[in-house]
Amino acid sequence: MRVAMIAPIAWRTPPRHYGPWEQVTSRLTEALVSRGVDVTLFATQDSTTGGQLAGIVPAPYNEDPSIDAKVWEYRHLAHVFEQAGLATVGLSIMRGQAERARPPRMLHCDFPLGRPLGRPGDAAFQHRVLAAALGLLARTDVPVLVDFDASIIDDGDQPLACTLPPFHDPNLHPAVDEALGLRAAYERNRIRSGLTNVGRVGDADRIRSLVETFVRIAEGTPWEEAGLDAVQIGQAGLDIAAHYYNQSVARRGG
Repeated sequence: MRVAMIAPIAWRTPPRHYGPWEQVTSRLTEALVSRGVDVTLFATQDSTTGGQLAGIVPAPYNEDPSIDAKVWEYRHLAHVFEQAGLATVGLSIMRGQAERARPPRMLHCDFPLGRPLGRPGDAAFQHRVLAAALGLLARTDVPVLVDFDASIIDDGDQPLACTLPPFHDPNLHPAVDEALGLRAAYERNRIRSGLTNVGRVGDADRIRSLVETFVRIAEGTPWEEAGLDAVQIGQAGLDIAAHYYNQSVARRGG
């Protein structure tokens, strides 16, 4: 019997310190190996296993700021499918990310962010994008990065916006004030669901200080002097994003 174990790429498998899912994956993998099962572990390249390691991601994205989490998660999963003989293809809007990750097949579309298939409501155009992407599945000279034959200029003159609570304290920086104003919605969702995605570098009480750190960096403070190292800055960004996500679930009643 052959078994594939797919680990997350946030941390090494097994993790050096924190990394619960990587730890679970590692223990299951090694238990199967000890019973004579032929196991292939798909994890970061610095991972260790008694089975076979199939890594395409150079390092955990929580330990190496140069590893873009979403881009390399796609590359990681594409590697799993490709090793099983299944061709993969993706759509790219940010060409530089595709060039760095070098997935097997990628169609780059010069479209505005949030419009991976191009013009909303234009089914014919969207079908043409999909046909161009699916046409790459037959390519074996991977990695392949092809530019779609049309570009779309973002001519929108209205910023995207959502309804937010009124200002809590106009004397604070708007970003800090906004984070504080959203705290009540965050807490409603946390209490209702019993879950939170905040906690990489601190709980929700630390969101204000994390936002203030990013404000200082945006205003010119070198990140090396901002009080967080490179890994913590990446984790802080994920915590802030999780805080916004959790409150948005509460605000839309999800």
